[in-house]
Amino acid sequence: MSLKIDFASRLTEALHKANNIYSKENGTVTVSNKKIEPKKPIFLELTYDNGETRKIGVIHLVHLKGDDWEDTPAETLAKTADEISQAILARIKLFFEAEKKGFYIDEHGTIFDFRDVNVEIHEDNTFSINKKIVSLPDKKTPSNLAY
Repeated sequence: MSLKIDFASRLTEALHKANNIYSKENGTVTVSNKKIEPKKPIFLELTYDNGETRKIGVIHLVHLKGDDWEDTPAETLAKTADEISQAILARIKLFFEAEKKGFYIDEHGTIFDFRDVNVEIHEDNTFSINKKIVSLPDKKTPSNLAY
């Protein structure tokens, strides 16, 4: 008999716990996913009183362990509400530490540390990392990459 877990309720409980610990004056942690799927990333945002939101990265509702986690039932891999809450708080901390250190943070909240990497911006909307060219089709090169 398989254990049935309500992942949406577990996430709601974890958000409540995290928001009770995290200072409301720094925003409220919310989720931008339209649908909660246990093995898909959960996209976190900070929502401020003025309505502004900032994407701060992702967490997962299950443990992504082993070579066969994709074939293992989500209920077997499920994190507890406390584990999810701790993951949320850890992501918030990581986000703000990265911001203070001047790391590049993309529009999804993904953090990149380009400080010790040779990044060169080119006129043709490409850049190179350690002399390997990366293309950004139809996008403007982020200005904070050029430091």
